[in-house]
Amino acid sequence: MQSISHAFTLTGLSPASDTATNESSPSTFRSPPSDRDSRNGNGNGAPRPFAPGACRLSATCVYLADTIPGPTAATNQAPLASLQSQALSKSEFLCAPDPLAELTSPVILSFVSADAAPEEQLDWTDGVRAYYDCVHKWYSVVHRGLFDSRIDNLCASADSPAGPSSCSSPSFSGGSSFTLRQGSADWSIVSAKMSRELALLILAMYLSARTCSTQSGRNRAMFDNLYRVVRRAFSLGLCDSTAPKIEFVQIGALLALYEYGHSNSALAYRTLSETVAAARVLGIRPGCTRDRDHMSINGMSTMEQEQNSALWWSSFIIDQLIHRDDASTHLPFILESPEPITLLPEPGPSSERRGASNRKLPVSASVNVASMESFQISAKVASLLHRALRHNYETRMRMPGTLPPVETFAPLDQEIRNVTATLLKDATDWRYALDCFAMCCSALFTLYLPFLPILESQTAAQINANNELRTALAALRFAAQLSSDITCKMNNEVSAPDKELSCRELAVLAAPTCFLVVKVYTGLRNICPEEYQKCQDAILDKYKSLNIFKCRWGIAGTSIIVTVLLPHQSLLFLVCHDKMMRLLNEAYGVDWYKHDVIGQPATLPPPAHTNGNAPNSWGPMDMS
Repeated sequence: MQSISHAFTLTGLSPASDTATNESSPSTFRSPPSDRDSRNGNGNGAPRPFAPGACRLSATCVYLADTIPGPTAATNQAPLASLQSQALSKSEFLCAPDPLAELTSPVILSFVSADAAPEEQLDWTDGVRAYYDCVHKWYSVVHRGLFDSRIDNLCASADSPAGPSSCSSPSFSGGSSFTLRQGSADWSIVSAKMSRELALLILAMYLSARTCSTQSGRNRAMFDNLYRVVRRAFSLGLCDSTAPKIEFVQIGALLALYEYGHSNSALAYRTLSETVAAARVLGIRPGCTRDRDHMSINGMSTMEQEQNSALWWSSFIIDQLIHRDDASTHLPFILESPEPITLLPEPGPSSERRGASNRKLPVSASVNVASMESFQISAKVASLLHRALRHNYETRMRMPGTLPPVETFAPLDQEIRNVTATLLKDATDWRYALDCFAMCCSALFTLYLPFLPILESQTAAQINANNELRTALAALRFAAQLSSDITCKMNNEVSAPDKELSCRELAVLAAPTCFLVVKVYTGLRNICPEEYQKCQDAILDKYKSLNIFKCRWGIAGTSIIVTVLLPHQSLLFLVCHDKMMRLLNEAYGVDWYKHDVIGQPATLPPPAHTNGNAPNSWGPMDMS
């Protein structure tokens, strides 16, 4: 059958459904012959049959046959069309009131169990627990108090005289010690009574905490049917009404995190754009110091205010992570810059710090680990990363191909260093602030990485004589060393036989930051040849970290630029992480697997000196 294109006019009827229909049939309508009929091979001028009422627009469809090249093309054959004529009320696709009618809540929640590996036993409550234990502290999309309240109400309605309910007092915010294994029949009743929007949100929560590798080491396809179910339901849910339900805004924020975390920044940008548009329709925004009572006046409860603020800040954080990706730096920011009077997210009802921390703090507030929740600190640090990204973006737009003077962002540099100093001093657990350390490093890299190619092309004397280059080099070394210190803590804790760490806890931005650190160290070993082995050891530590991260986030296994120095040449490889060590092994003749897994030392060739005399000593890194 030839392919057919349509040209529409504003009058007439739609084409007949059957080209073999008897021409005398009363159900067909003959259109007058036209020159187009002759051009399409219908030389006898016979009218084309049409069926009345088959088109919603009552428009005439004129069929233009595509030309088929070659001697076998029929010169006298009329174009073919076969469109089934039926009443509009019989079209299930156009008229179904609910295109997701078959996706009931029990079916949606059963996808969690179906996704479990053979050695795992999961249900939807495990997905909720994993989200609150591992993701919520640095990406607070679903308010704990509101979620617990909804489950409480469902459990109350599920109670029956047949027996006591085991879910009469659930709390998913109490940590991994809480279990809901007993009373599965009661939870099946809860599942049946649950709204589909809440069930889809739970599925998205599970998705955000899902690992790339199962307990047995089997790799998952992260963009699988489970992801597609959530993605399609999200798109349809936003189109369902003029005022989307807040669950779909939460689902969109979780999907954007998932897509970015598994190396699809472009798709994450699209998803976040749709999410933020829906959030604006619902009036979701953070508060500010001059209108503290505005949301209360609008009839929102305290917990709803907290949820809206946290949801806005979660979207803001993922907006910065997307723009840290080199593939997305040219895209406009989705959310506006927070003002100094914009309020940070507020601690929820399950906060362990209900005293001084239970107050509204503006973005301008200093970081205080003792009195601020982890998500408040994450939001604060994200605003610093945003300022660095915004400065870089505006500089490229205003002065393409040039580097701004370092004094233009010196105050921001100092703010970032002050935050890192506070976190290093007061954050006793590196997991508590892993995302913040990663954002601080990324902010400094955003400001100073453009200087790296110039630094590599200069001699030590030239660098020492130039204040701009000295400052840039010191900042790059500081950020790289900071990330390496955190890496060593993480690698040692994971390797310790008496300690167990779930890779679910790893914040997503820490993985791409490893790539930036490797890029910096490959440059530093050229600039400072006497520190070549130190830089190489740091690169190996980053490789160990990436091996841990890739069990959690697919972005840890994506492309990375590695400079391999051979005795007489410098080769730049753009390779997949899983292939990187194999290529380095071929270049160096070193068994990297033996070095990383067994712990045997690796020998390296002498460095290639590419920039003249190296500095005698760059001195220890400090916070200044």
